[in-house]
Amino acid sequence: MPAPPQRLKDLIEGTVDHHASLTHSDLQEVTIRWRGSFGYLIAWAGEGDDNDEQISLCRIDYLGDEEDWRFALYEALH
Repeated sequence: MPAPPQRLKDLIEGTVDHHASLTHSDLQEVTIRWRGSFGYLIAWAGEGDDNDEQISLCRIDYLGDEEDWRFALYEALH
């Protein structure tokens, strides 16, 4: 699958982080690590220090169109 263009990556990262800040005030931020067509969403909880907790949320898969994605949740471990 093709990788999403940088413009789309930036748009999605900003939208996800902004939405998380409005709905989950206990999260410091949400980041996306991109590998090819896959984006791995990671939430960061903490006070902004070296002890921040990293929480793997889900994986998204770009299918070649801005409106066409796959989505997979990670199983909660606790």
